[in-house]
Amino acid sequence: MSSRRKSVLCIRGYWPGPSGWETPVGSRRIVRSADRSTRARRRRLMSGAATTSNLDVVPWPLKSDAFDVIRLWSVMEHLRNLVATMEEVHRVARPDAMVLIGTPHFSSANAYTDPSHVHFLSGRFLDYFIEGTELAGHYGFYSNVRFRLLERRVTLSPFWARLRITRLMNRILPAYETYLCGVVRGADIQLKLAVVK
Repeated sequence: MSSRRKSVLCIRGYWPGPSGWETPVGSRRIVRSADRSTRARRRRLMSGAATTSNLDVVPWPLKSDAFDVIRLWSVMEHLRNLVATMEEVHRVARPDAMVLIGTPHFSSANAYTDPSHVHFLSGRFLDYFIEGTELAGHYGFYSNVRFRLLERRVTLSPFWARLRITRLMNRILPAYETYLCGVVRGADIQLKLAVVK
């Protein structure tokens, strides 16, 4: 195993604060090790500085080219300007940094349950920023920042997930979201991207 230190930015949760919508922003340095203990890994990951910041205000109070991994979980649906958000993610990430994003799928009841959600997103909501996609080719003028898609998955609601059709729905994602998701409900969108600089 490599002992190279990784700088990880974890952004999760969202709640109203005095200066708008705020989220805990944790900046951590972790070291890969052969230790397989879940508790030890969790303790190592949770150590580090945590701060609160309004991510709708750019630039973020973070250094440029600072992070190897950026994790945004249950955050994107709360932010007002997704273009500015992706530009900030690109700015604070190192070249080839991994970006992990999780958000409710627009066909999920959870997307509409939380009154603080301002966006209802499809599995292709970041294709404007992803190299080689049809949306980036035709409409990539929103921003010059680019990412490479490593993995994309739309998970299904528990009833449909039991039928083991998730892989099929992901293979036909545009058709699924256009014709089938009104019946076969999605749950979450999970994306793994690499930063292109």
